[in-house]
Amino acid sequence: MCGRISLGESSVADVAAFFGARIEPDHVPLYRPRYNIAPSQRHWIVQRELGERRLVPATWGFPSTTGRFLVNGRIESARSRPAFREAFARRRCIVPADGFYEWTGPARDRRPLRFTRREGGLIALAGVYEPAEEGGRYPRFVVLTTAANEEVAPVHDRMPVVLTEDEIEPWLAGEFTPGPVADGTLVASPVSRRLNSVENDDPSLLKPDPDQLRLV
Repeated sequence: MCGRISLGESSVADVAAFFGARIEPDHVPLYRPRYNIAPSQRHWIVQRELGERRLVPATWGFPSTTGRFLVNGRIESARSRPAFREAFARRRCIVPADGFYEWTGPARDRRPLRFTRREGGLIALAGVYEPAEEGGRYPRFVVLTTAANEEVAPVHDRMPVVLTEDEIEPWLAGEFTPGPVADGTLVASPVSRRLNSVENDDPSLLKPDPDQLRLV
């Protein structure tokens, strides 16, 4: 599962440069640091079209027949599941982030943890996308998930597919189906419970509550 991510510690120029992607000048003003990105909100994806990578704004979630958004897809079944089959074959993307969140603790006191690269920096999450609907402004994307690695397993049995830099191009080209990222790649850090509300989105969310320091 992956239902919240962050992208707050890099400029749009840094993100585009890291992924070797072009961004349209009129899209640049849409970028702002985000610390609590949730489904149905606008984020960014890296597409590969005609051999060129493009960083474009996109909305998180596919509409479904149940009326609920599909925000994740299992990579193990994306090739065959009707909701993702065509996108998996033809429209793969990268979802840029610098962290993703999972929750731990009892239902009455859920506490967020932020997973980042051990050395810091940007993370390439594997996703698929659908073009903008007729009359719509942005494409839609979902984040693909896989079995949890050693760092995530204590709090959830699934995690987003995290790509290494060498895996990005084969993934976008449709030549590679990744599994869990190597153990030891990520580190978990407690963050503020204010993250529980999607209304909160500021740098202070990355600071743990005092009683959170004992979680990790």
